[in-house]
Amino acid sequence: GWKHLATVDVPAALPAAVDATPRSVETGDGWIVAGDHLGVPSLQTALATARAAAACAKRRVTQTASAA
Repeated sequence: GWKHLATVDVPAALPAAVDATPRSVETGDGWIVAGDHLGVPSLQTALATARAAAACAKRRVTQTASAA
């Protein structure tokens, strides 16, 4: 197994952001996007927007299937 060597806290690991709320994953012209460019540049934002984009795509597929 793995042996824990150390834990390092980095309080200023992310750049300061005026608005930490990610923008919508829907562009308004039909595209669904994800990535840290939608909010604070971080892995957390990239993963959160990826999850939101997947949920949006699933919702669209479900709505399309139920409308058919």
